[in-house]
Amino acid sequence: LKAWNGKKAKHIEPVAGRSTRIWAYGPVRTIVDMSVVGWQYEGALLDMTCRYTLYAGHRDCEVEVRSEERRVGKE
Repeated sequence: LKAWNGKKAKHIEPVAGRSTRIWAYGPVRTIVDMSVVGWQYEGALLDMTCRYTLYAGHRDCEVEVRSEERRVGKE
């Protein structure tokens, strides 16, 4: 799991936590969520989940990205 800043891939660190969850694993498709919480990036805390869906007989992968930003410091 990496981020893209418009120029190059970026390591997702530091983070408060990481997790992976397999939703489906079978002959038709595989669905996996990879998540990070509390990623400290440019003055914000980000929570991000990438869902990867792979279908049997295909080499391509469907990717969905969800993120939420929380500002750090006084509001």
